[in-house]
Amino acid sequence: MTLRDMGETEVRTMILMLRATMLSLAPAVALSSATIAVAQPAPSVSGAWKGAFLGTNFTFEFSQTANGWTGRYQSDKSGKWAELRNVMVSGANVRFTFQSQPPSSFALTLDPSGNALNGTAQFGDHPPLPLALTRAA
Repeated sequence: MTLRDMGETEVRTMILMLRATMLSLAPAVALSSATIAVAQPAPSVSGAWKGAFLGTNFTFEFSQTANGWTGRYQSDKSGKWAELRNVMVSGANVRFTFQSQPPSSFALTLDPSGNALNGTAQFGDHPPLPLALTRAA
């Protein structure tokens, strides 16, 4: 039977049934979409990162603990791990220092893909240097 064969009352009944079906599915579709959005975790700075500045390659590692964030670093020149200090992570922003003369400070931002940290490294009163780190494989 086609719509042409149906009477006006039958067509109206079919339209009302379709509307009711669509309305009954709307909450399930909305809940399903909300669940998908919540199930995708935000990128984290945890893990190893590589980059170069001042003519040296560096590796940085960040870890979240029960007491906050910790980190360490090594340069290709020294090959030894040293502790990062004052590691603070707030959302996509990361700040830390390490022992150096002149004193150092780093301010980086995690990009939305979670695969790059970009920002600056500053040593004493010298102008900030751009720093780009990529997630190590």
